Amino acid sequence: MGSPVFKTRYAVVGVQICWDNFHPELTRVLALQGAQIIFAPTACAFATHNRWERLICGNAIANNLFIFRVNRVGRDDHLDFYGRSFCADPEGEFLFAPSGMNDGVVLADVQLPLIDAVRKQWDYLRARSLDEYRVFVGPANP
Repeated sequence: MGSPVFKTRYAVVGVQICWDNFHPELTRVLALQGAQIIFAPTACAFATHNRWERLICGNAIANNLFIFRVNRVGRDDHLDFYGRSFCADPEGEFLFAPSGMNDGVVLADVQLPLIDAVRKQWDYLRARSLDEYRVFVGPANP
């Protein structure tokens, strides 16, 4: 498959690169393959941080997993990369405030049992409408 997950001794992880985050079906594929944590490296500039924060938190909620958004910082030609890395928990909440605009390391205490606890209450994966998925395997829509 094109979206593999990796079983480590700590957790099952997946990776979504930058624009992949705007395709919620890719987050769902990783979740269905058992991902507990998704790392989402991005290179976003300008004043787009609110959009990215809402998007990634929404993906975390819809799939009840942790997502680390790791964004580039610094200036490259005419682009200012603003950082604001963060981790969203399975309820879409920040585990800490988004980081600043400098290089740094972000550490988060990820409690994997929270995934099962949230899924007992809001089990979006189990309750999904499988009949509607056939649109994904039909002809491509423009």
